[in-house]
Amino acid sequence: MSPEVKSLIEQYDLKPLPVEATLFSNTYRSKQEFENGKPYGTAMVAIYCNDPYSVSLFHKLPADEIWHFYSGDPLRLIFVVPGRFE
Repeated sequence: MSPEVKSLIEQYDLKPLPVEATLFSNTYRSKQEFENGKPYGTAMVAIYCNDPYSVSLFHKLPADEIWHFYSGDPLRLIFVVPGRFE
């Protein structure tokens, strides 16, 4: 693990997501929730890297997701539009 990655993990107290293992820290959670208890909105800091390995898997969201890039190699976001491939 690079010293820069290690420093960011410590600075933001990043912990792995249960499925993806992406290291993240929640910075905001809305007080309003859907019927299933999930919040209307959240914000988080995350790090995607090779060591430790992390990935964002395909997932369906009930709300918007916003990505900010601050450093590193580019990545590709793939959007699947409902009904388009049926």
